[in-house]
Amino acid sequence: MSSRRANTLSTRIAAPLVGAAILLGLAGLLLALAISRGGTAGGLDVALALGIWTVLSASVFTVIAVLVARRVTSRLHTLAEGARRVAEGDYSVRVAVPAEREIGELAVGFNGMALALAEREESLARKVLDLSALHESSRLLGSTLELDRLLDSALDSALRVCGVDTGSVVIRGESGALEIRAHRGLQTADVSEVQVSSSMAGWVVRESRPLIMNPSRDDEGAHADTISGVTSAMCVPLVSIDGPIGAVTVGTRDEGVRFASDDVRVLATIANHVTTAIGTIEAFGDLHDSYLATVRSLAAAVDAKDPYTRGHSDRVAHFATLTATEMELSHDQHMALEMAAYLHDIGKIGIPEEILLKPGALTGEEMSRMRHHPLIGANILDPVAFPWPITPVVRHHHERWDGSGYPSGLRAAGIPLLARILAVADAYEAMIADRPYRAGRTAEAGRAELKACAGSQFDPQVVTAFIAALDSDGSGDTLGPALTSAPGTVSDVGGYVH
Repeated sequence: MSSRRANTLSTRIAAPLVGAAILLGLAGLLLALAISRGGTAGGLDVALALGIWTVLSASVFTVIAVLVARRVTSRLHTLAEGARRVAEGDYSVRVAVPAEREIGELAVGFNGMALALAEREESLARKVLDLSALHESSRLLGSTLELDRLLDSALDSALRVCGVDTGSVVIRGESGALEIRAHRGLQTADVSEVQVSSSMAGWVVRESRPLIMNPSRDDEGAHADTISGVTSAMCVPLVSIDGPIGAVTVGTRDEGVRFASDDVRVLATIANHVTTAIGTIEAFGDLHDSYLATVRSLAAAVDAKDPYTRGHSDRVAHFATLTATEMELSHDQHMALEMAAYLHDIGKIGIPEEILLKPGALTGEEMSRMRHHPLIGANILDPVAFPWPITPVVRHHHERWDGSGYPSGLRAAGIPLLARILAVADAYEAMIADRPYRAGRTAEAGRAELKACAGSQFDPQVVTAFIAALDSDGSGDTLGPALTSAPGTVSDVGGYVH
């Protein structure tokens, strides 16, 4: 309420009282005038005294009226100003009005309303934050098929929502023992099975129900969790259709922090998302195993056409996945490359055996027919609804970095990355394996050939990553007993068909 409006209200309240004072004064003056007309000296004195008393009374009455009006309007002004600030979102405002009668009671009610609004705003803000964090958690959990990354993301979300800095996720391992798979704020994750079993998480998994640990206000020696050492904590189970499989624990060493049932509900929601995501990962793993078994069977059928290339697809897949790991490709890229490596030669089903098994060098016409196998393979795989983009990798794994490859003459970055990796893995295996028309090269010679062809036939960065992967794994120095191809007839070393 502005000063002008306050003055207007004050005037409206005081006006009737001032008007009454004026009427009283006029009445007194008229009475004094009537007495004075009597003409006696005593009458004049009485009239004079009555007139003075009337004027004084009217003046005092007017002053009192103005003071009362201003006192009332000042309190109303305070209430109105408080209401304006509340309307603008300032719920911390409180009005100081003496608790006298109706206006005092109105002030008390106003302060109670402001306090209730502040509490509701805080609660609403917390719920909005919780919902936002849960949405982000759900999005992150649905974006990965890697268990450890999933658990790390879930724990980070839980700590952020609950406003604490320490926590862990335990999962039941293959042996049945609980294992710490993600943690934050722990001094060490090297915790014994007994410690895990005796912790909050161990109890929660056994009982399959949540647990809150708040320090007693009267107990100076607060209890601490055996894993994290926190004194204020809460833990909820991860429950699948087969029963509890683990638990999520969050907490703090700040004994001033206390958890309530609302906090448990939020953490339980995150735990439910985690359990669902774990189920998805397990189902996808089963699907992947089924796909892989089918694909390897197809690859074995292709390799069976040529006893000298038996196991070729397995070895190429091994080298390709090593390179994918070295290049830190995504899970989906890793899976696509592995499947494509097993199936990259499936198009050879359409190549006559007299060409595939020819013990000498191929003629120009035979080589032309052999170069159709990437397209034949792509046409075979194209109708299959694989979860990964396999067909382009198979189609283009014989393209060259300089554009002189086949079937499309793609060059440099125009060749799909996975096809570039497969090209290096395929060529290296072909170089170090024996063939009917030549002996396999040494691993050292194979690496030297890759380096010599980097920038012309192969992507230089892929060659670098491929050699680094071989150095890290050590499996590329020899095909080894499990990776040895059938013995071939030694011929002049020069070119290779793969």
